Amino acid sequence: MSIGLLLKKCFARIFFPVPLVFIIFLVGLFLLIFVKKRRKAGLWLTGIGAALFIGLSIFGEMPLRPLVNRYERLAPAALDRSDSYVICVAGANFVETDDERGNFGEHSVLRMDEAARIAEYCENHGIKYLLVTSVADPEADPEAKTAAMNEFYRPFGIPEAKQKLVHGAENSREEVKEFARYDGEKIIVSSAWHVPRLMMLAEKYDLDAIPAPAPYIGGNDNSIMSWVPSGKHLEDADNAVYEYLGMLEYLIF
Repeated sequence: MSIGLLLKKCFARIFFPVPLVFIIFLVGLFLLIFVKKRRKAGLWLTGIGAALFIGLSIFGEMPLRPLVNRYERLAPAALDRSDSYVICVAGANFVETDDERGNFGEHSVLRMDEAARIAEYCENHGIKYLLVTSVADPEADPEAKTAAMNEFYRPFGIPEAKQKLVHGAENSREEVKEFARYDGEKIIVSSAWHVPRLMMLAEKYDLDAIPAPAPYIGGNDNSIMSWVPSGKHLEDADNAVYEYLGMLEYLIF
C-alpha cells in the first residue's frame, strides 16, 4: 500500500462521522471527570457527542440514499447482442483463510453476484463478454485470489477463460484505469452507493460505461424500524461521507 493511500485511510478512520463522534464524546467525558475548570465544556461536548451518535444511528442512511437511487438495476435483456462487453467488478474484498481457499466479504459477494447474473445472461444468449474482477489486498497471493474467483463464478456457468483478475489496484481510480485496458463497452458493477463515484471516474477517463449497481440492502423508510437506532446507519453515514469526499477529489484532481 502506498504512503499516500495509507495516510488517506488513516485520515478517514479518524475524522469520518462515527470515529469523530466518539472522539468528541471521549474528550468531553475526560474534561468532565478529570478537569474541574473545564467541566462545563466537558458537559457540552459529552452531550453533543451523545446527540450526534443517536442522530447518526437513526438518520445516517439519509445522505446515502441519493447515491443508492442514482441508477436502476441493469436489465441484461436490454444489452445489444451485437456489442462486446467488459463486465467490471470494482472493490471486491478478499481474505485468505487457513485452508488457502480464501473468501470474499459481504459487499463483495453482492457485487460479484450481480456481475455473475449479467455474465450468465450474456453466456446463455451468445453475447460477447469478459468478466473482470478487481480484488483488493495487493499483498494476498494472486493465485489464491484467482482460484477463489473461479470457484465463486463456477455455479453460474462462466468459463474461466472469460474471467480476468485485477490484482494490484489500490483504489477506485486505479481500478478504472485497469478496466480501460480491455476492449469493449464497460459495465461498471459495484455497491449501489459506490457506482456513482465510479461513473464519475469513467467519464473522467473517457470510458463508454453502463452503470450496474448491486441490490442495496437497506432499511424500509416506511417502517417504524427505520426510526430505531441501528449500527448499519452508522456504517451508512461513514460510507456516504467517503463517497462524497471521493467525488470532490475527482472534481479537483
